[in-house]
Amino acid sequence: MLILPIYTIKSIDNLSLIAVKGRIGNCKGYFILDTGAQISIISNHVDDFDYDLINQSNYDTKIIGVNETDPVEANLILVNEIILSRYKLELGPAMVLPLQHVRERIKKRYPVLGIIGHPFFEHYEAMINYSDKTLCLTLQP
Repeated sequence: MLILPIYTIKSIDNLSLIAVKGRIGNCKGYFILDTGAQISIISNHVDDFDYDLINQSNYDTKIIGVNETDPVEANLILVNEIILSRYKLELGPAMVLPLQHVRERIKKRYPVLGIIGHPFFEHYEAMINYSDKTLCLTLQP
């Protein structure tokens, strides 16, 4: 079992989000934890990271974001490696999307790299321990 510290990051209007420190490619920052997100998202400002395209014939790749009114075309990818705290992990399926509207609402000292969604939590049987401020991950054999 891996135990990672979680952080409360603040928006500019003083609302809180839960995040974990991480790195993808050459970018360091925070990944917002969202157990209800159907898929993980990597911000389109992140570059030079390892991924594979997923066959998209079974998926709808036109999505509408929080601040969008028109569907945005997105590629479904498999992210081979991210670093959370000091651990190398697979993020799993994700989409690369503009998260500027999210990044603009978060205080500058918390650079947002993306959102970790439900498939990651399910794969690692993750549990958030709010009292200890930790994210517990089970490694699959």
